[in-house]
Amino acid sequence: MDLVARYATLAIFAVILYFIIDFIIGEIANAVDISTLAPNIKYYLCRLGIFKAINIYVSLLIASWFTNKMLDYLS
Repeated sequence: MDLVARYATLAIFAVILYFIIDFIIGEIANAVDISTLAPNIKYYLCRLGIFKAINIYVSLLIASWFTNKMLDYLS
């Protein structure tokens, strides 16, 4: 029963973390709205893959942090 409670807690934490990250990314996107200032900059950043690289880096950072916390909690 203890293991089920731990997995349930972990699942709830993952859902909350997902919504927090989604909210923060939305706020950053609104704050850094460069489409009105310089559409060419947005095009070049997207074309060079800068946005994709930042997304991969942040995703790996969060995934590694969450995995470490999950392993610490379950062990």
